[in-house]
Amino acid sequence: MKITFTVAGSRGDLQPYVALGTRLRAEGAEVRIAAPAMFEDLVVGHGLKFSPIPLDPWGAISRVLGGRSTNLLAAGRASRKELSPIMDDLLHTYSKACEGADAVVYSPVGFLGRAIAQDKGISSVGAACQPFLNRTSSFPSAFLPVPGRQVWAPGKARWRVYNRLTYTFSQQLLWSFIRAPANRALSGVDGSSPLPRLSHLKELNESGELILNGWSPRVLPHPPDWGDNLPITGYWTLPDGAGWTPPGDLVEFLECGPAPVVIGFGSIAGEDPQELRDLLVGALRRARRRGVVLTGWSGLSNAEFPEDVYSIPEAPHDWIFSKAEAVIHHGGAGTTGASLRSGNPTIVMPFYADQLFWARRVAHLEAGVATLPRAKMSASRLAEAIEQATNDWKIKVRAQTLGRDLRSENGVEVATKYIYQMLQNR
Repeated sequence: MKITFTVAGSRGDLQPYVALGTRLRAEGAEVRIAAPAMFEDLVVGHGLKFSPIPLDPWGAISRVLGGRSTNLLAAGRASRKELSPIMDDLLHTYSKACEGADAVVYSPVGFLGRAIAQDKGISSVGAACQPFLNRTSSFPSAFLPVPGRQVWAPGKARWRVYNRLTYTFSQQLLWSFIRAPANRALSGVDGSSPLPRLSHLKELNESGELILNGWSPRVLPHPPDWGDNLPITGYWTLPDGAGWTPPGDLVEFLECGPAPVVIGFGSIAGEDPQELRDLLVGALRRARRRGVVLTGWSGLSNAEFPEDVYSIPEAPHDWIFSKAEAVIHHGGAGTTGASLRSGNPTIVMPFYADQLFWARRVAHLEAGVATLPRAKMSASRLAEAIEQATNDWKIKVRAQTLGRDLRSENGVEVATKYIYQMLQNR
């Protein structure tokens, strides 16, 4: 059995698919992942085949999202500008990676994989880590959460209508910016059909095709208007911490004082490093807490921190989050899952995209605190969030209970069973 994944985006976007691919490989499948070239070591290091796509995720994220921008129109136009010159190569790389495959697993940003699978007569499976591909009236699209309200409102008629419309709007908006360069690329492929004017996701929602949703039903339950072809499997987790050896000075830092607040913003790019550093240090000082900062792509790697703040480029989330008193992060889908699994209070400071959605969900679950978005954040407000998360016993107990429940789930096993069942029934 040969299975190809078509993926794009940051490491956080890719890692769940590496986890799922690793499990499929353990079940005997030959797995190939088509993803940005910079992640070859991550993919190959887990025994999977790799096809590099011509996309620089760090540069693209910086240019498309512009640091703190939450404007979907601006992001859509920037996405078209990024994709237009590389779409031919992107399509060619995906198509070549799918040659000889028995199935294609595509992410929302790797949606071209579905079109290629259809042209080749190959089975395809959607795989999403946030609500976007499948419409529902129970909660809004992750990219258009309701301002100032919780995201789960299945019993309220006016919000049911709004929730469903958010999918129509966000899907069609992004599609309108991507369709033209994709069609130009497809025009050079023998046997390919042009992409429709209306978002392909409308047809996908009506098709009954299998789409896996890689988050926990304890975090966001299965809505009543989704069928059995849209399972919520649990998080697709890559347990990297077991084989990781931490630096000696990090171990010493953790052992020489109380548990720190662990801070990481993953693949966030385009920020002013000094301003972000001052915000974090100021908040920790006001809250009288030590900190560990995962500098990631934020530009903080060259920043100077005081002695009670340890900085490191990256560390496995399952390992470092377990050492924390609380975790502050941007609210990416995978990072939110890792933070909640740790059993420690989560503080989400969203920047853009689906991060506001997950921030509100964490607050609704009472397993942490949702702060103001990054653009409106101050050191004093972040300090208040730290104090609330670490001093409120209701939050701490709820975080511990939810973390224990999430650690009992095995999302990759559930997802793998669905994929094999689909292939057996085709």
